[in-house]
Amino acid sequence: MKIALAHKRLDLKGGTERDLYRTAEGLRDLGHEVHLFCAEYGVEAPPETFSHRIPVLPLGRTARLWSLAAWGPETIRKHRCDVVVGFGRMATQDVVRSGGGTHRGFLERLGAEGGARRRLWQRLSVYHRSLLALENRQYSTGRYSRIIAVSQEVKRDIIDHYATPADRIAVLYNGVDLERFHLSLREKWRCRIRQEWGIPDHAPLVAFVGSGFRRKGLDRLLAIWDSPGMRDAYLLVVGEDARTDRYRARAKVGPPSALFLLGGRKPSKDFTARRI
Repeated sequence: MKIALAHKRLDLKGGTERDLYRTAEGLRDLGHEVHLFCAEYGVEAPPETFSHRIPVLPLGRTARLWSLAAWGPETIRKHRCDVVVGFGRMATQDVVRSGGGTHRGFLERLGAEGGARRRLWQRLSVYHRSLLALENRQYSTGRYSRIIAVSQEVKRDIIDHYATPADRIAVLYNGVDLERFHLSLREKWRCRIRQEWGIPDHAPLVAFVGSGFRRKGLDRLLAIWDSPGMRDAYLLVVGEDARTDRYRARAKVGPPSALFLLGGRKPSKDFTARRI
């Protein structure tokens, strides 16, 4: 079968980008002809797959969003694939893969926490309005054949906000590399990470892993970090975000209860603990 996989970027950073890469490898190994359609390539496509570039307008994120959604299906159509799987926002595809739930649900939660000012900003934001318009189109009848949700919660979110028939959504959990994350490696990496970042061996350590901090709930976690119960605990934040510097600014020098923002980078030799 000739299968098209489409997303804004192919990379080995970021959950969706990595899942796109691994999906291409898996389908290739099953004997399918895999074609990748992306606007950006952070890494080369897996061997024995075919890569194609979707043209986008370099005029800001809203222009990139609309051009990818519109030109993506047109670019794919020229290659006459049997099935098109969309990992992001496109006007049409055969299968929609949803990894983080709906943008409408995300804005509702953000607005409830941020108050009237944030809700007003969301309504006035051209980018958010564009995302909602594309999402509404994406989940409209006739724009897809099936939806893949990575969890039951994501499935529930889609049904709640777009009245999508439950039988059109399949829950397919992300796989885990059982060799890379084997329990036998626990002590090895536990000791190495604590030593590299100067975290006491006896101190409780909480790891937050994910890019897009606000959407993943880092603000909620930080809101409770000064509570007495977290006084001796350390927080290790692994990931990248457009507002990483703002999160760093919230930290003050000096342990305990330290916040470590890796930002996808290795620790520097002059690193010092940063207290929230």
